[in-house]
Formats: sequence, C-alpha cells, structure tokens
Amino acid sequence: MLVHNCTFMMLRAKEPLFLKWFAHYCIPLLESGVNPRLSSMRESGGQSYTLAEAQSIAFQLEFPDMESVRAYEQGPLRDLLARFDRSFGPEAMTFTSIFELLPL
Repeated sequence: MLVHNCTFMMLRAKEPLFLKWFAHYCIPLLESGVNPRLSSMRESGGQSYTLAEAQSIAFQLEFPDMESVRAYEQGPLRDLLARFDRSFGPEAMTFTSIFELLPL
C-alpha cells in the first residue's frame, strides 16, 4: 500500500480560510484513493505552531499501486495544486511525497 502525502504551507493566519477552501475543492481528491487524512501541524521542534508565521497542513490518501498514484497526481491533484497556487500564492507552497506502508 502506498500513501501519497501533499503538504500545503501557508501563512498561519490563512489556516481557517484554507480549510474552507479545501473542503470546497477536495471532493475529486476523495474519490481518487482511500483512507483520506487531513492533519494540521501543531508543534515543531518543541514549539507551538502559534509562534510561527507559516502553517503546514498535510493531506494523505492511500493507493494500491504506483499507477494509481500517478493517475491521481496527473489529474485531480494537479488541478487542486494549480487552484491553491492561484488562491494562496505567492506566500504559499506545496510539496508531495510518496510512502510505502511497511509491516511492523
């Protein structure tokens, strides 16, 4: 199983606006994979997120194979990232990563 992570970084003050924006545009993403997770950074390096200018929000979906991940990246995710850039840039950025779930 693969986990696709997309982290959205924005000014901390924009988190409430981002959450409303994401809820509006996330439906095509939810139809792409399974076990969607949205998480907001609350502490980094022992410091509360309230002391930082930037905020990170991670969105993760699980996929059975790399082909499914690539279809997601080239379709719904590409569209969402372009919208994010138009709505929150240039004071925002994204990065993505793909993880493989391993047995314990």
